[in-house]
Amino acid sequence: MEYVYIPRSGDKAVILEYRENFQTETTQTLVDRYNQEAKKGIVGVHRQGLFLIAMHFEFLERFDKSPLEIKDSIVISLKGPITYIAHDETFVYVE
Repeated sequence: MEYVYIPRSGDKAVILEYRENFQTETTQTLVDRYNQEAKKGIVGVHRQGLFLIAMHFEFLERFDKSPLEIKDSIVISLKGPITYIAHDETFVYVE
């Protein structure tokens, strides 16, 4: 499922707030939260889109890759559930 992001006034502040919250979480918690989103799917709520954008950037910061895809800065999609491999500081997709 995909979400088409249409920017609104105040979005940057909300995304930054989510980013700050993610930075206080463990990597395992971040992965667990992503998997919760992947399980429920994208429901089309704007606030969820902002949450997923923030999560995408947090994954890029921690792993240099993300299980979320953002195409053309507007289409957000989830690639599926992942597992955190702590000893390698990476994640892999679950079949």
